[in-house]
Amino acid sequence: MHNATITDILTVLQKGGIVIMPTDTVYGLHCDPHYLSAIEKIITLKQRDNTKGLILIADNLERFSEYIEPLPENIKEKIRKSPGITWLVPAQKNISKLITGEFNTVAIRVCKNQMIAKLSELLNSPLISTSANISHHPVAHNKNEMMQMFPEGIDLIIEGDVPKNAQASEIRDAFTNERLR
Repeated sequence: MHNATITDILTVLQKGGIVIMPTDTVYGLHCDPHYLSAIEKIITLKQRDNTKGLILIADNLERFSEYIEPLPENIKEKIRKSPGITWLVPAQKNISKLITGEFNTVAIRVCKNQMIAKLSELLNSPLISTSANISHHPVAHNKNEMMQMFPEGIDLIIEGDVPKNAQASEIRDAFTNERLR
């Protein structure tokens, strides 16, 4: 269903649903991080190791405050100046291991994608985001591939533009700049 409005997508997310839609890089599986059952469902659908953690994406850095430890100004500035890069930052102690995996960090990305930015703003929350694929398999590039890969469990598929040779986002440690992906 690609004629869905932003309100339709928001409604699905607010009910703990899962949406596939384009990000800055590839198609992603998304949910509201406040619904742990939705996060568990994404991990199951992807057949993903739950110790790996997931990425949070939002329209601005402040949207992550519930999930991350306060950051020094220089780190905040670096993140603000590099939308599209996923940064590992210290996680709040109380956030679910479904989000952080076995780590004390959480992966965050300020998104340039306008639809995701608007959804983040309307939810007043980041979104869980992970590539739309079964772990260790190629990423789905169109609705047919997505429906074959995920014949059930997805509440809404939004088609849109992703780069032809799309790659998952670069991941860096915000403090050391070490590139991890």
